[in-house]
Amino acid sequence: MDRSVRWGGPMRHSSAVGARSPSSQGAFLVAPRPLHFRPRGAGWTPPEPVDTAASEGQNRLRSRESLESRVPNASPLGPRSLFPWFLRLDSKTSAPTFPPPLAAPLERAQPRTVLVLGGGGMRGMAHVGVLKAMQSLGITYDAIVGTSIGALVGAMAAGGLPIEEMEEIISKLQKDDYFKLNVVKLLLKGPRASSVYSGKNFVTRLEELLPDKTFDELQVPFFCNAVCLETGGMAFWGTPGMRDISLLDAVYSSCCLPGIFEPYERGPYHYMDGGIIDPLPLRFAKALRPDMILAIDLTVKATFKTPNYKNRAVSTLYRSFEIAEEVIVEQLLHMHADRDTVLVQPKVGHLARFEFQNVADVVKLGEDETIRVLTSHAGTRRLVQDHILDRGISCPVTPRDYVSIRIDQEACIGCGNCEMVCETDAFWCQDQPAEVRKRRNYECTRDHACARNCPTAAIHLGNL
Repeated sequence: MDRSVRWGGPMRHSSAVGARSPSSQGAFLVAPRPLHFRPRGAGWTPPEPVDTAASEGQNRLRSRESLESRVPNASPLGPRSLFPWFLRLDSKTSAPTFPPPLAAPLERAQPRTVLVLGGGGMRGMAHVGVLKAMQSLGITYDAIVGTSIGALVGAMAAGGLPIEEMEEIISKLQKDDYFKLNVVKLLLKGPRASSVYSGKNFVTRLEELLPDKTFDELQVPFFCNAVCLETGGMAFWGTPGMRDISLLDAVYSSCCLPGIFEPYERGPYHYMDGGIIDPLPLRFAKALRPDMILAIDLTVKATFKTPNYKNRAVSTLYRSFEIAEEVIVEQLLHMHADRDTVLVQPKVGHLARFEFQNVADVVKLGEDETIRVLTSHAGTRRLVQDHILDRGISCPVTPRDYVSIRIDQEACIGCGNCEMVCETDAFWCQDQPAEVRKRRNYECTRDHACARNCPTAAIHLGNL
């Protein structure tokens, strides 16, 4: 029988009461009080009432103290409380860490939150809208993990750049400021040239956008990824041993697309855009052991109807890259998204990757979608202050804790793709047409895999 146990917040499950959770690093799972089956009679006295909230707070504090006792020189306010043993920062770092554990849970206590900003080219301007929405709702973050354009916006936020200044800067962005053809190399080397555009021009613009700070001087811990071309491995700048790099070089290596800009050279290795293999770094974010992950996914979830791909080689190449990116994110969500992951997917699929027009509209799309999600998701709705909602921000009536699924029976051909790609067993396709087993799927990871892989577009998802 499945027994529910509580570990400092959301309900967990374990086959043995009082068992250890591998992810809790030594914290004990506290079992609920056993039921009293003793019949009422002579000498029987009812059990004393227990203050559930106080009990949970004490259990949470004991679990945290148990963890800290296993970490040498650990302190509730020290940087070691932020990272597991393999991601400890130097104790001399000035970057703020997660808040210390509370002795008793508060009604709107802010959870330790990691903000994950995914890649997506100029669609990443929606990240600015995300930050703006979080600020207006009073929801904070304790660390930022970014990739590609998410690394750029995340570095500006971690450096303390106000949202208003960020909006003003991006409103003046021009394509020619960042993309300058590498004419000399193209003429001299032709196809052997390292890139189409000059990386020097891009670096110059990054110097204007990024704060002149080291990783230790940032206001919140910040990490960004890049891919090593020699090994194919992933590097996360900002982790121990990977902090002896300027913020400018770290962001450049995370942003430079292959063939577009020259790779970043560090010793014998060369690094490129981290979004090539990890466009939404959920796995790394989970390794930080937060209470909640707020992930911003900018991968395309739209259908493109180009008149003739045969005569559009560049469009075909970019679209192929986007499809691969979508599939990678789909697998990342399948493996790492859980009840503590809040997924925001701004509707930016109709925008080109390098479209510099209407930047303000992209920011607005990110802001609107973030407000809609954070005010409806069960994990964040309680964090929104009443006085903020009274200012006119409306809360959706329908809670965003499930995805509704509907199949057009006339369009369905019974191919079985939906059953194959769904990781939550929401479909049954033994007979034609397919059937929905979970019309309200509370376990859906919102990766859109079922709808995207349906050849007849018969699957319709709602409450996203």
